[in-house]
Amino acid sequence: STIARPTPRRVSPAMLSERRCLRQGQGCGRAACALAAVLAARCWGHAAAASVWASDGHGEAIFGWSEAWRSGELRTPATLVHFDTHADMAMPRPLNASASSLELAARVEINDFVTVAVALGRVDRVVWVRPEWAIEHEHGHFHYALALDPAVGAFVSDAPFAKPLQRSPEEVGALRMSLQRSPEEVGECPRGRRYELEVVPFSQESLDVLASQLQPQSFILDVDLDLFATENHGCQRLRRDANLTVGEIQRVVACACEQGLSGAEWDAYACGDRQADGWPLRAEFLAKAAALSEGALEDSLALLCAQPVHYSSEADVEAGVNMLVSWVQGLKAAGMLPGVVTVAESTDGYLPPQYLDRLRPVAGKLADALGVGPPTWVPCTRCVALSIVNDLEVPIEVFWVGDMEDGPAEGGPTEGHALVASLAPGARQQLDSFSGHSFDFHADAEGAQPQFRRGLVHFGEQRQELRLSAFLEATPQHPSEL
Repeated sequence: STIARPTPRRVSPAMLSERRCLRQGQGCGRAACALAAVLAARCWGHAAAASVWASDGHGEAIFGWSEAWRSGELRTPATLVHFDTHADMAMPRPLNASASSLELAARVEINDFVTVAVALGRVDRVVWVRPEWAIEHEHGHFHYALALDPAVGAFVSDAPFAKPLQRSPEEVGALRMSLQRSPEEVGECPRGRRYELEVVPFSQESLDVLASQLQPQSFILDVDLDLFATENHGCQRLRRDANLTVGEIQRVVACACEQGLSGAEWDAYACGDRQADGWPLRAEFLAKAAALSEGALEDSLALLCAQPVHYSSEADVEAGVNMLVSWVQGLKAAGMLPGVVTVAESTDGYLPPQYLDRLRPVAGKLADALGVGPPTWVPCTRCVALSIVNDLEVPIEVFWVGDMEDGPAEGGPTEGHALVASLAPGARQQLDSFSGHSFDFHADAEGAQPQFRRGLVHFGEQRQELRLSAFLEATPQHPSEL
């Protein structure tokens, strides 16, 4: 099976910085079609035909999960079988339990959507099947709790994933508040959730044991393609800005990130004695990195060492894919069908680009193994077809807020602040935007210092109308304050 990918809508304006939600066939038109198909199937009394969902960003997998539990295909609370290099279990923001599938997927982050499913009571057991290079948690069987702490307005947990929360820059010393609590403290919070976490290696032995523990229609099969090879945003920076090859990045990782290298290993990687902000790198690496701005090398290396990096051989990738597909075929033969399957490509910084063509067929192979229809691409969860209406009595200039792909904006008062429309009274402008995005506008009055007001594209609806009169009460801002 192959994933049907209709031609994407052209995005306008071209400087959309949050392009992940609009690329690779995820245009707003496509989202509307996909949702219409799901709704039509329900109206006729049938569940959505496709039980295998594919996406770019991994957080969008929760769209498929939500559709499955709403249609009854997935019994909840369910077990999540999570094949991934990363746990994706950071502390989520508070969410509305009645949010639609689209709004859930638009609001989650790529590192917290698993915990969101736990917080909603839809998952009470997570089996994280991780490759040998994953670093976030040790193997074993654990019990954790998750709860919303009203005192801080955030979720807290006794799990090690409850990393510190960065406070505002105004707070002295960039104060950090830990969201990790003792089990007793979490238990004192209202509406807490307890869940199991099993962390097992990606091996045939572990998969055989796991198969004996599952129940039909009561588990989610979730796969991130970075299970087979992975990198991070530090790799992207060094490849793009310092022109390092994959082989050179591997050596930098070994020298700068690996702990406890033996003398022979150090010599084999030729790490050298030179230091760059404390990082032991060879002189030629430093020479390549000379084009980076001040501090950029240190930032890139910090990113490089914060998350796993592993470039697998072709043989290892093929063996891993075959093991996964064979295991799923065994589940099918035993009548052990999952409630839903989700496959994420994670091309935005996590799956090395050279592996994408080789691994993209995995979603179709899993669909074939289960004997279901071809995978459905998750609709663009943050795309919004926006209509901006000037219902005021004066001409208005509308500015796109955000970085652009093609350099500084022309016509904008600040970098990343681009003029996209000049609207006469009563005029309307259609734009492709995304949930959470902002537009600034001001009256086009000659000789006056421009005072901007900001309108926000909200979450949950793919067609929205933004009437400028609704934002007249907002506090005016000068461009330098934006």
